[in-house]
Amino acid sequence: MDGLLTIIRNASVVTQHAVKQTDIWIQNGKIVRTHPDTLRREWSSGQARVEIDASDYYILPGFLQVMKAHSLHYRPTQSYVQQIQMLVEQGITTFIDTIKIGKWMDKSQCMYQLSPHYNSPLDYAVRIEIMASECHYDRIRQLIKQGFRLIQIVVCTVEEVHRINWNSLYPLLLQERVSLHLHILGETISQEDRQIIIEAWLQYCHYGKIRTCINENQTKDVINEAISFYHLQPVGKLEEKQKEHGWILKHLRNWYSHHSLYASIKELTVPSQFWARGQAERILSLTVRLASTNVAKLAGCYPVKGSLLPGADADLLFLKKDKWLTNHSISTMLNLSEVCNPVRVMSKGVFIYQNGTHHSTIGAGKHLRPLRPYNYAM
Repeated sequence: MDGLLTIIRNASVVTQHAVKQTDIWIQNGKIVRTHPDTLRREWSSGQARVEIDASDYYILPGFLQVMKAHSLHYRPTQSYVQQIQMLVEQGITTFIDTIKIGKWMDKSQCMYQLSPHYNSPLDYAVRIEIMASECHYDRIRQLIKQGFRLIQIVVCTVEEVHRINWNSLYPLLLQERVSLHLHILGETISQEDRQIIIEAWLQYCHYGKIRTCINENQTKDVINEAISFYHLQPVGKLEEKQKEHGWILKHLRNWYSHHSLYASIKELTVPSQFWARGQAERILSLTVRLASTNVAKLAGCYPVKGSLLPGADADLLFLKKDKWLTNHSISTMLNLSEVCNPVRVMSKGVFIYQNGTHHSTIGAGKHLRPLRPYNYAM
């Protein structure tokens, strides 16, 4: 007999481009069908099913969060679970952890760094962080053999970027579809030097067609290069002049254009006058695009995560319509992590959070692999 069938009726499903009315069928933790029913099927007595009326809710795909190095490590189990529960309350159903490893670590020692996540109720992906001095053919090849496709390189000077033997890495990175991310270490590095490092890094990555992400403030000229498939840009790190919500207007005016931007739900803020202009549902779709779909594409786990397509994991957020549509105080800025609060969170077809109560699913999360960060444009 098949597993329990859950049918969500009358759902206002929020995708990255629109809000549409449909029914969602979920079985064995997966979405198996998304289509409005016009004729009701007669069920055999042996089919176990649950029907949920979602007419008062927006249904969103769960958000994804890219974590900084050591955000969740070295915590007691109870503290770790509490931190994960805080993510769930924000609507985050999948996270990408950044794990820093030393040059002395072999395969077993690298995998041991994942052990804290054995208690995770959420699915997770892994981004490995190494120093620029370790960014050579043998080390990258070793990490690839262990199944890693997201590698963050820590750089302190522009000379370290130039010392990398890029010509030997290009064939390996392209064949294995590895995404290299840049992290500039050191608060004492001037803004000018940071831009020099970024520009040098982008030249090498664009030349070799390596997909990269740079978690740094970038100049307007560099931001314009973000239209490239190979350069992914976090919204929270846009230059201050660009953060005056011009990027929101650009998205709204060019709704179906390519925008290589992603965001953490905690960093997204929008002017409340958009609600007064009748853009509330569009802002919700934009939130899904930036904080869910595009992060999943960055990590290489789309469309299993970050979508509501058949075959995707049933990671769903239930957001009250009346609460969302009434966030329209004039002349104020709205932090979306404060107003986009789901009252129910589903992970792989199981409710893990309902009306302020967490349901224990410790250890239910799995390590997402293999990742395919080159498969989709944003």
